Amino acid sequence: MTTERNLKRRYWAGITSSVKHVMNPISEEGASHAFKAAFSLAGPHLQTAFEEFSRHPNGERLLKDRPQLGDRLADAANALDAPEGSFAAAYRDFIGMDTNAMVDTRALASYAHVDALAEELGWDEEIAWFVERMANTHDLFHVLAGYGPSLAGEGAVIMFTFSHFEMRRGLLAAFLHSLRPKVGWRRWHGYLREGWERGAETAGAGQLLAAYYEELLPLPLEQVRRELGIPGHTDPPGVADWFDMKRYRRFLSGYGALDEDMADGIAALNRRAR
Repeated sequence: MTTERNLKRRYWAGITSSVKHVMNPISEEGASHAFKAAFSLAGPHLQTAFEEFSRHPNGERLLKDRPQLGDRLADAANALDAPEGSFAAAYRDFIGMDTNAMVDTRALASYAHVDALAEELGWDEEIAWFVERMANTHDLFHVLAGYGPSLAGEGAVIMFTFSHFEMRRGLLAAFLHSLRPKVGWRRWHGYLREGWERGAETAGAGQLLAAYYEELLPLPLEQVRRELGIPGHTDPPGVADWFDMKRYRRFLSGYGALDEDMADGIAALNRRAR
């Protein structure tokens, strides 16, 4: 944990991977380019996040144990005996929603090919493990923050997540703000701003990335939220219908060949768009 690191931004790799991701986002290749773009451009922020993580008592334990969160979440997604009201049951129910099939980040995280990415970017094993764990927290943040698997919920949880890092809203926020919901830009911007502010408030109360989720999953969801200092939230009625999904279907389906294992997710998206 005392390894000297200097995770620099790799602008060219980030920009080219971003373009390749947009060409076919919901695919194995598209997902791998999304991760490469994000981590190429966010090197210094990633280093800061890792340093904070490693100083946290839970972070120290996690780095020593290095549990595989993706495997634990795969078990939780299929756990029919999870206690009612538990974090694990809420996660299982979230994963089971039809609309979530297109954004199952357990699958997307496996497509990140972190080992190859770590070698290409010069990361050591600790950073590689940390990045893979971070990729697997996305759906957990959905459940903890109370944002559903709709397009609006995706925008809010992204803002919630990125507020934990020492970065401005920047291009990410500009992209999300450019989307055109049926409810109008003012309400949409307020929803995104609330996501950012709730995340920033949580970051001050505890290190979400350093939470030992393997131990928290069996506990009552509300207890976990209290322990992590996550502010209360109730989504407005009808938030899942804020966007006309026909407008975004082509982008989400990709401009290239669709991977067979993503077909069910796109089918669910198309059923919702009718």
